[in-house]
Amino acid sequence: MQDYITRDIIEAAGITLAEDQVEDFLAHTNATLAERIGAEITESLTDEEVDEMLAVQESGDTNALQGWLVEHIPELGEIVQDEIDILLGELAESANSIESENLTSEPADSADEPVNPIDEPVNTEAPAAFDDESVGPESPVA
Repeated sequence: MQDYITRDIIEAAGITLAEDQVEDFLAHTNATLAERIGAEITESLTDEEVDEMLAVQESGDTNALQGWLVEHIPELGEIVQDEIDILLGELAESANSIESENLTSEPADSADEPVNPIDEPVNTEAPAAFDDESVGPESPVA
């Protein structure tokens, strides 16, 4: 997966983290971004196109997947950039709370943890179809 959100970007957004927290924060943020990009892409596809895309992905040929995405999603670069902008806006808005949560050395009280309303594990992994470094705003768009 390509890391679109970097240390420089989070610092420019006003977020300061302890050195030992940066890597985990960036990994989580980039996984969230990949998930959002994947969701946006699949929403624009028919069921048949989703099946076709998954078949190309499962072939393991990243060049074929990139070509398929570019061919079937001409607005791919725009989707990626929009999702980056949205996530960066959210990060900038919550910069103070992120800093205060990450600068405390005490473990969070379980009452402060977000509640999953459907009481199932939340998947924070990026969809495998979108872990390819070749998919991104700098990708050629047909």
